[in-house]
Amino acid sequence: MRMAKGYYPAGQTKTEVERVFFSGSTALVRGQGVCYVRDYTSSASGETATDPCTWRDKRVAVPSTSNNRWFAGVATQNYAAKTGGRYIEIYLPGSVCEIAPGLTTTVGVTRLTCSCGAGDAGMWTWEGFPGRGTALALETDTVIGRSTDGTATLDAAGTTLTKAAAFTDAVAGDFVYITAGASAAGASVVTPGKYTIATWSSANAVILSSAASSAAAVCNMYVIPAAGRVILARLEGDPLGGEESGLQQEISPINNTAVQSMVGGVTYVAGGYTLGTGVSTATLANGTIKYEKKAVIGLGTLTTNGWKLTVTAGKQLDKATALASTTVNAAAHQSWLYWMNTIWILDWSSGATLA
Repeated sequence: MRMAKGYYPAGQTKTEVERVFFSGSTALVRGQGVCYVRDYTSSASGETATDPCTWRDKRVAVPSTSNNRWFAGVATQNYAAKTGGRYIEIYLPGSVCEIAPGLTTTVGVTRLTCSCGAGDAGMWTWEGFPGRGTALALETDTVIGRSTDGTATLDAAGTTLTKAAAFTDAVAGDFVYITAGASAAGASVVTPGKYTIATWSSANAVILSSAASSAAAVCNMYVIPAAGRVILARLEGDPLGGEESGLQQEISPINNTAVQSMVGGVTYVAGGYTLGTGVSTATLANGTIKYEKKAVIGLGTLTTNGWKLTVTAGKQLDKATALASTTVNAAAHQSWLYWMNTIWILDWSSGATLA
């Protein structure tokens, strides 16, 4: 319930709550982020692209690479899956509320951004740009286990997941979010997503209830208790507007294959394997908003070749030398860019190969 402005009893945080229609059929967990469907249309009367359809301010969906610049808020509670969607309540940007994190946090220090990646859409992990969709942790809490450099492994059956000491506090029934991965040779064999631990084998290994890959692979992942995990945080932005963060995602470069990044926001590039016969490529779409921002950051080593992002027009740090591409092939390699009318300008780069 929305409290009267300026009055918040002891024990209650400042929140703005809105009732919206979740158009998906999947379950939502408390603290999971959602995004508006700002381009909603249908064949129904009053809902075409040329109509002033108010559904575009009430309809939300799980974050994706197509709605990542339309962050709406976070689910106030768990919602069961329902075919055809359902009405839900969300905490709006500017609220102090609970979010569902996938990493260890420190009160007043850790900043997290909502994911729009295929493996953990709506969860809060890597830090992205400031703005709607980013939050400041107001609670110190520890994740059960996490691996982000491509050193966790899946066996040939795709069900045995191994990573030293990652499962010390895990139990059967807990969830593993696999966010990226590939075979040792860079083949696309991993299916990012949420998996259930069927058997706890040891502190170093668990058996998943379903296959996360079609062959032996390395992956990035984190573990969440079956009961869920939330922390108190302050959502950046304003209930009625404010700058969008663009959210964040993890991608898995594939050997000699194009793997596109999203428009806007921060793209984290997985590693821990080999791209032996050629780079993995992507083309950065031209911006549509002045000063629109884009960043790419490496998470692990990509042996032999890297992930190459090409721009149609760009300038390097000196604002004079042309920028055609930036290539990431190791942890912490990164490039930060912004759009200026007709060209991408490199704002900062470290480790990445520029051309």
